[in-house]
Amino acid sequence: MKQHLFWGGLCLLGLLAACTQIEQPPTGGEVGDLVTLTVQREEDPVTRAEPVVPDGYKLRYILEIRDKAASTPRPTQRFEQDNGSFAFMLAEGTYDFLLWSDYIAEDAELSKAKYPDKYYNTQNLKEVFRTNAMPDSLAEHEAMDAFFGVLPGVVKGASVLPLTSVTLTRPFARINLVQEPLSMLATVRAVGLSYTKAKQTFDIQTGEVETGDTEEKTLVLTNNGEVFQMADKGIFAYAYLFAPEEGNATTASVIDVSFYSNEAATQQIGQTCEIPAGKSYKRNYVTNVRGDYLDADGELDIDHGLDYEEYVDPTLWDGVYPDVQYPDDPTAGAIATLGDPISPGVYEITTADQLDCMAWLINNAATNATYRGYTYNLKVDIDLDGESADPEKLWTPIGTYSLPFTGTLNGGGHLIKNMNVNGEYQCAGFFGVIDGGAASYLQVSGSVTSTTFYSNVGGIAGYLYDGTISFCSYEGSLSPADAAGTGGIVGFMYADTSDSSLQNCVSLLTSVTNPNASNNGTILGYSGAGDYHNYITNCAWTPCDNTATTDVPDDKLTIGKTSADQVISDNTEEYATVTAMFADSADNAGINANASAFRWFNDDGTLTLKAVDL
Repeated sequence: MKQHLFWGGLCLLGLLAACTQIEQPPTGGEVGDLVTLTVQREEDPVTRAEPVVPDGYKLRYILEIRDKAASTPRPTQRFEQDNGSFAFMLAEGTYDFLLWSDYIAEDAELSKAKYPDKYYNTQNLKEVFRTNAMPDSLAEHEAMDAFFGVLPGVVKGASVLPLTSVTLTRPFARINLVQEPLSMLATVRAVGLSYTKAKQTFDIQTGEVETGDTEEKTLVLTNNGEVFQMADKGIFAYAYLFAPEEGNATTASVIDVSFYSNEAATQQIGQTCEIPAGKSYKRNYVTNVRGDYLDADGELDIDHGLDYEEYVDPTLWDGVYPDVQYPDDPTAGAIATLGDPISPGVYEITTADQLDCMAWLINNAATNATYRGYTYNLKVDIDLDGESADPEKLWTPIGTYSLPFTGTLNGGGHLIKNMNVNGEYQCAGFFGVIDGGAASYLQVSGSVTSTTFYSNVGGIAGYLYDGTISFCSYEGSLSPADAAGTGGIVGFMYADTSDSSLQNCVSLLTSVTNPNASNNGTILGYSGAGDYHNYITNCAWTPCDNTATTDVPDDKLTIGKTSADQVISDNTEEYATVTAMFADSADNAGINANASAFRWFNDDGTLTLKAVDL
């Protein structure tokens, strides 16, 4: 259901008229009845992107009263203050009430009944425009938000003013430039934007927007923690455009976007990407222009119709599994949420809900046989929000001994962060059990805890049976009760009817707490094999705080314990000594140069999986 911002947070409760005449009207007031305009808001004024007023700012409120019978275009009364309680005298007549609220400096003071303007010139609410203090478009922040409303044709009778209410909304369309995959922003130190900037003037009374002179602009935004303040959502720039009520705002020109690996913007990454001109953007709505800006040949998706109030980040997990979402028929509900395959047996995962529905369908006895062997391609970073205070946001590992995952997950280099596994699991990790399946190009961060005695615990998978995990990483903690195998990537790996392998994986463990310390390994906890081999190739780890009761022997850092001789470990070392596996951050060199469009990069001590041109 659509909700509205109320005046100051913002809702105008109403205009209430006193029923008696007063002997002495307020100074400067007009003879008539005393009218009080009461503004109420919930705690702090809520913007859709910021839950509180930005630091260093406060809300100001402006009310202009215009007598429709007056010959002059100027308002008959005007009030400006930093709270929402107005009191004024009003004679009989018909009026338009124009309302505006924006952010000004926290220490701003009234001078001649007016606050200094900050980002918007409000001398005349029929001609509101940006001030020179406003940074260039696409380099904006939440303090540039504003709200407006209008009560047209308010009739003041002989004694009272009828109760009236108005809901304030934004006069803007907001445009977010969203990089996908999000992980690529980690390499960006500057963004270059070239476009045509047009002056806009907004008339609160009519809701019309007038476009004036234009000028060519070229901006360089540096990633200094201010410009990319929403980079965790992939948003590297955004803008507010005044938009008319009837019809939409449009961009005046093509917007050229270039990414750079240095703040001086001299070392470009990829090619310049173009956002077409003339696209429409709706007032009081957010529009995401998303795609891979590093791929000039790729298409940018323009997602219209994301209401400010209703917009929920689809990559942030709500912690709700299908059996709760669809109690009448969770199987049908999960299938519907997962969506249609892009080809037979191939699904794309673009939201957190799709990911949890995939997990649920594989873990459900009624649907496992159908969905366990499919191919799933992860297209976005996912936040499982396991670090929140919500106890329900616990991730259930995908696959069990009896209901394993046998398909293929291609992570596309994306990150699944804030995973929190905590429960009674025989096999615990992002995956519980992979049987003959494969996972690749996936980054996971979070924590894995199993309270089951002699369980298998790994960051990517608890148990890998005749399967393959490649180009995956795990960063976080592992906490088994007393594990058979505890490993940064896999807890227990077994090769029975075919080889199993861990290739090009990185373990970034922060801590391991396993009383059975001899079964701890930074890459693999326990290796067992039948007639085939377990391969561990080109993997690496960073040192971690091992708080087990017994130290891990130096010769078992890669593998905690093995029960067979069929283990082949090659070029798998502690991170500080690894040379052959990683590409240098300045180029695209690396092992298996023709094998994949993703490489591990060592960038100032941080290992990152990045897409590269082959």
